[in-house]
Amino acid sequence: MEGGKGLVEVLGFEDEMNQQDTFELDYQHLENGEHVDLSGIDTSTGNTHVFAISVDQTGTYDITLTARSNAEELAQMPVTLFANNIPGATFTFNGTDGEWVTQTKEVFFLNQHNYLQLYFALSGLEVKDVSFTLADEFSMKNG
Repeated sequence: MEGGKGLVEVLGFEDEMNQQDTFELDYQHLENGEHVDLSGIDTSTGNTHVFAISVDQTGTYDITLTARSNAEELAQMPVTLFANNIPGATFTFNGTDGEWVTQTKEVFFLNQHNYLQLYFALSGLEVKDVSFTLADEFSMKNG
């Protein structure tokens, strides 16, 4: 390193830049408080479940995820919700002895059409559904 300048090489950068994610999703229109069925999705370690929703109103939504696990009580199974590729909320479930439990987090939707991903960091969780309830509406008006 001469004159305080260095060189950084990013490995795999070209490979990543040449990858193209192509997929088609149907947007499911949700009424306030409506559920999206998630039963049967793959929640194994590192898996991602992708879906798309449209809502009538932008704003802050209470998002309630219903899940269960037969793992021990001290087990922790995080699920991260990405909204339009931005981390929105992390739900961390413990073992529930097979009982369904819910957790609610707030997520802001600036758009009426939203591409969502659930990322499962650890396996052991069975999810039932997720619901979206408008908590605080938001609108931008040109003035």
